[in-house]
Parts: sequence; structure tokens; C-alpha cells
Amino acid sequence: MQNLINTQPRSLGKEMQIGPLGYGCWRLVAMRPADAQARIEAALAAGMNLIDTADVYGLDWGGSAFGQAEELLGDVLKSAPHLRSQMVLASKGGIIPGIPYDSANLLQACDDSLTRLGVEQLDLYQIHRPDMLTHPAETAALLEQLKNSGKVREFGVSNHTPSQVAALAAHLPFPLVSHQPEYSALALAPLFDGVFDQCMANNLCVLAWSPLAGGRLATAEHLNDELAGVMGQICERENIDLATLALAFCLAHPSNPVAIVGSTTPARISSAARALDVTLTRKDVYDIIQFLGVPDPALESSWPHCRDITVAADRHGYDGILLPSGYQLGIDSVAFAGGIAPLTEQIRLLVAVRCGEMWVPQLARQLATLDQMSGGRLAINIISSDLPGAPMASVPRYQRTRETMKCLSKLLSGQSVEFQGEFINLNLEAPKAQPNAAKCPPLYFGGLSEPARQVAAECADVFLMWPDTEDVVAALLQDMDQRANTFKRTLKYGYRAHVIVRETQGQAMDAARLLVSKLDDEQGSAIRNKSLDSQSAGVNAQSALRERADADGFAEAHLWTGVGRARSGCGAAIVGDPDQVLAKLLAYQRMGIEAFILSGYPHLEECDLFARYVLPRLDHKKLTLT
Repeated sequence: MQNLINTQPRSLGKEMQIGPLGYGCWRLVAMRPADAQARIEAALAAGMNLIDTADVYGLDWGGSAFGQAEELLGDVLKSAPHLRSQMVLASKGGIIPGIPYDSANLLQACDDSLTRLGVEQLDLYQIHRPDMLTHPAETAALLEQLKNSGKVREFGVSNHTPSQVAALAAHLPFPLVSHQPEYSALALAPLFDGVFDQCMANNLCVLAWSPLAGGRLATAEHLNDELAGVMGQICERENIDLATLALAFCLAHPSNPVAIVGSTTPARISSAARALDVTLTRKDVYDIIQFLGVPDPALESSWPHCRDITVAADRHGYDGILLPSGYQLGIDSVAFAGGIAPLTEQIRLLVAVRCGEMWVPQLARQLATLDQMSGGRLAINIISSDLPGAPMASVPRYQRTRETMKCLSKLLSGQSVEFQGEFINLNLEAPKAQPNAAKCPPLYFGGLSEPARQVAAECADVFLMWPDTEDVVAALLQDMDQRANTFKRTLKYGYRAHVIVRETQGQAMDAARLLVSKLDDEQGSAIRNKSLDSQSAGVNAQSALRERADADGFAEAHLWTGVGRARSGCGAAIVGDPDQVLAKLLAYQRMGIEAFILSGYPHLEECDLFARYVLPRLDHKKLTLT
């Protein structure tokens, strides 16, 4: 069981090392110097050699004036000068009450901080807040002056966006060494807004302020029931209090943050070091931060996120990956395929295309080009739902799909087309751009309505189905075999499902329940209704499956419908330990299903888990057509 907490010292530039916990002085006001000294000594004794202050500290937390926290720390250093050599002293500037930000004042602000602290040099000086009205080149010039004067060893920023950091860094002749964002179990933005990613890419030390969320994480009083329950279970297991867990949570990220402790009680300062003895697993951290139905910017459809999933699936040895085409929910599948093709090596790209969005001859040329770009790794998932803003009745919509598939298949097989239909009228030679294999890539298609089944039987290579109980799946396979036989065709079959696999069945079921623990029915309904196919026969069948499920959401052994509460389309997951998930897939294989399109939440993590626990035990290969 891997512990994500790194207790090793953090590098602050090339020459300084600081502990994983630091001490923040924003409350070091309105007390006697001797009391302040006791707190600083307690922090140093607990390994908090980073002592962090700012010129603005003193205007709150019982203080009455700008600079009071620095003045009090200066009194401590004056009466106990030996403490200076034990600490890495950091301060911040750039906030001017009433303006509120002015980077042009940094030279004077730094000089004033040095005077109040009674020292000649700061180990670290950070720009407290970004000044959007000063060009970063001007700010960089001021920092360079401070560096050359010897008044500051290293520089960093606080509360900046990644682009603001990059703009400043571009004008500096030396690297920034730190970024101080707010981060806690109740303030997760650095996980999603690129701050942590930039820090890891550029070796910036993360200094996390307010790890207890202003004290709200010290008790369960301000937590919702789900988060309180998750954190309470971990506290019980580790025999710690919530405050200790909150500090440990801040340390459990690969950017190796330093959690800035702000307590003014020496005993609590000392006890903060218990966070270094806590074990937090990957599951613990994800249990705290991720729930289905709760918006998570980092997991929204975007080029970086979808790229990472696809590259990981390629690396793990998956045979293919579905690139969906949801208008409201995702980026464009065809454009994405063109971008991802050169970044992958072996994985087949199953690109979803919506009938009617593009004139068929141009679509054929586009798909042939994609197949060439991917080295013959293209497959096509035909989507027959309404076009955005242009609904159409089921029967004509599937007629449009039938005509599209027939013409597309010919054009991508190098054949000329003479076709007169209700939607397509063509007398055209095939485009010169052709797929690598000189034949149409496999056409995947699914649907449960009568028109959909007929189109699949007549035109599809692979019939895709969403999850259902094994008896319903068997009946559907039999029906589709009979329909295809009337056209003297043979279909292959694919099964689209989510998967939740963990080391034990109990862990898998816990993960499933936790996934929807923050979701209410109204919120789930709103999410489902965003889809263009939210009223289709297939979606209705998934709703019916969910209604037939037991109290825990299981329609049959290891088929859990809870995931369908928060999404349209595929609405069930295979849930269990590796043996159980494997057995379920093998049962479907024995029924005649040859292709499985699996997903999970979060996609990247479930992709990794399935590749670790199940994929090596499956005899699998890319689906081929005879």
C-alpha cells in the first residue's frame, strides 16, 4: 500500500532545503515577544525551518497595523539572534492597502520588511498578489535589482495564475523557486488550474497556505456529510484528528507541497508534525477529492486531458479507444483524432461521427486522411442522434444514417457512387485519398429502436450495445443475428460499459458508492438531459435497467447501474475484484461479444487500474473483419 506522503526535505532553489511543514506568521500579532519566541521555537523544533511572513500581516487576526507581524518577528530575532541561522526566512510584498496591488513598490516594500525584521537579507521574497497593471518586464527588473543588491537570495510568487508566472519568468535572468497558492481539502484549485503542473514542470516549490481552510478542517462542523464521513474513516484508521489529516492531505501530491501551519498554540504547533507519520493511499486522496456529478475542471473534455487518457491507453496496450462526439460535453472527435494520431503507436482510433454534420464525400476524404495519418488504425463509430439544434423524427433520421453508411462504405472502398435517396443524391467517383488498406475501416453502430436495428443489420460491421442483464443481451444477439441473416450478412458484436475494478470486491463496491455520494436526483437528471440522445430507445432501456436494479443499484451480479444516475447513454458498470470483472467479460465473450469498450471515472485512473488488474489476463487483439 503506497504512501503518497513524502516526508523528505524540499529544495528551495539550489542551495536551501526546507521541511515538509512550514510556519506561517499571519497570526503572530498582539502578543509579547517572549510568547512569539515560544511559538517560533516550537515550530523550529518540529522541523518547520521555513518561517513565512508578509508585510501585510498585522491588519487582521488581532493585529491593528500593516507590518506588525514582521515587527514582532524582528523582536524575536533581536532577543534570540541564534534562531536566524536555524530558519529559512521568507516574506512577501506587493499589497498596498487601498490600492490594492503595486509591483512598482517592491523595492521599498522589501527594504521596509528588512528593517522591520532587523535582518540584512531575506532567504525568500515572494510577490504576494499579481499586479495586473504592471508589465511583467518591469516587475522582473525590480526583482533583478533586489537580487543584485544581495538583499534577497531567491524569489517566488503567491496567488498567481500559471500564465502570470510564465509571463514574469520570461523576463527574469534567474528562475523563480516557489509558488504559494491556497490549497486544502476544501480549496482544490491548484489540482485543476495548472498551478501544480507548472510547479512540477519548472521545479517550483509549492508552499500551501491555509491547509486547514481557515480552521474549517479542524472539526467536522463545516464539512458536508460525505466529506466528513470519508475523512472520519481515515482519521479512525490512522488514529489522528481532522487537523492532522488536513495537513497530511496537503503533502500527498507529487509536487511535494510544504503545508504552512498557522497555529498560535505551541502544543498544536508541535503536534502538527504528526502529519508526517500518516499513511495516505491513492484511494484515500481520490476519495476526498472526486465524486461523480460534482464538476471537476481537470476532468472535463479538453485536449490535454483526452490526450493523456489516449496516450496512457496506447502505452498500456489497449487495442482501441473510442473518441466520442457529444456536442455539449466534449471536443471534436475528428479534429482530436488528427492531433492524437502522431502521439500514439499502436492503438486503434474509433472515431465517432454524427450523420448529417458533414457532406458524405468530404467526410469520406477526411476519414481516409485520418486513416493514413494513423497508419491504418482508424475505425468509425456511426452516430445517428439529432444534430445540435436540429431535431428529427426517428424514422427519417435512421434513413439518413442508412444512406450515409452505404455511401461512405463505397467511397472509402475506392468505389464510385451512384445513389438517389431521400437525403443523399450522388453520382461521384471515389476520392483519391483512400484508407491504407484500400477498403472501408470497420463501421461500428448501435441502437435499440426498430429502425436502428434494421440499419445495423443492413450496414454495420460491428453492432454496439449498452449494458443489460445477460438474458437481455443474449436475446438481443439472437435478434440481430436473424436480422443480419436476411441481408446475407454476419455481424460482430461490441459491448460498451463502465468498469470499477479494485483489489477486493469490498473496495470496488465502496468506490462505486462513493462515486455517486454527492449526487442528488435533480442534478443527475440535468446531466442526463444535456445529451442529444437523451430520449432514445437505448437511453430509455438504460433507465429501465436502473429501475429493475436492487437497493444497491445492481441489476445482476457485478452489473451496477448507479453510474447511470449521472450520465446519458451507457448507464452501468462492471464492478468487482479482478477475478469477478474478468469472469464477467469472459461470460460475455462466450455469448459472442468480441469487442469491449470500457471506461470509468476518472477515466485515466480507471484505465490504469484495469490495465494493471485485468488486461494482462485477457486474450485480446484488435477486432478484424472477415
